[in-house]
Amino acid sequence: MQKDSIILPIKAFVKQSPKLTRFLANYVDHFYEDYSAHRVFLEKNRDKSLKLNLGAGADSMEDNFWNVDYYPMKGVSLCADVHHLPFRENSVDAVQCMQLSEHVEDPGRMAAEIFKALKPGGGSVHHGSVHVSVS
Repeated sequence: MQKDSIILPIKAFVKQSPKLTRFLANYVDHFYEDYSAHRVFLEKNRDKSLKLNLGAGADSMEDNFWNVDYYPMKGVSLCADVHHLPFRENSVDAVQCMQLSEHVEDPGRMAAEIFKALKPGGGSVHHGSVHVSVS
């Protein structure tokens, strides 16, 4: 069975309802996490011009973020695959990825794309799970 073969269609369905998405994200998935580093990141990058919220879904960010998601939905500024970001090298000021890396096919490729797009001195913040295979 391919990775996320069941999860991706469920997520696509859930993302069509912003209220349900926010409920699940805020009360089911993230109730145990500390977002103090994320708040510092947002404050530090408040005045930057090009900021990306990758994997935005229905939980879009205000404050001049481009909300990027693979699926078209309300609040998404740009539909794009994180494995092939459509931004020039050294053109992005800041990137946030909230609970995204565990759902992409190649997290290393995503990280390389983010690094390539970030300006020198640009920043990124990532929250998510790490999946490890043990043999």
